[in-house]
Formats: sequence, C-alpha cells, structure tokens
Amino acid sequence: MQDAKDQTQEIERRLGLDHEDTLISLNRVGVLLRDQGNLKEAESWLRRDLEGSERTLGPDHPNTLISINNYASVLESD
Repeated sequence: MQDAKDQTQEIERRLGLDHEDTLISLNRVGVLLRDQGNLKEAESWLRRDLEGSERTLGPDHPNTLISINNYASVLESD
C-alpha cells in the first residue's frame, strides 16, 4: 500500500494535481484504502480526487462520476 501512495505522490509532483493521471491514481489509492477498511484515510484521498476531477474534467465527465460514486461509498460506510 505504501508503494501505491508513494507512486501517486510522485505522479502528483511531476504532473500536478489537476492532471488526469494524478486524479486516477488518487482514486485508486482511495479505493484500496476503502477496501482495506481504512475509511478515514480513504475519504481524504477520494475527496482530493473528486475536487480535482470536478475542477479539471467537469461534473459530467465519466471519471468525475466514478469519483462521486467512490467518495459516496466511503461516506456511506463511515
């Protein structure tokens, strides 16, 4: 798990928060954390992804809708 976090942080450092690859990586780490039951940390990663997706891709983009769903699933589980 730490490797995935480190890789995502490196992607963000190189490409920036608003790059689609960064957003996808944030989402994947958030989903992994959620699936491991680490809801508080998952919520943080998925919130960053959702905020970036809405800002960069727009509210109707398929990746933004996936982000909304994944973020909601964490909030629902908490």
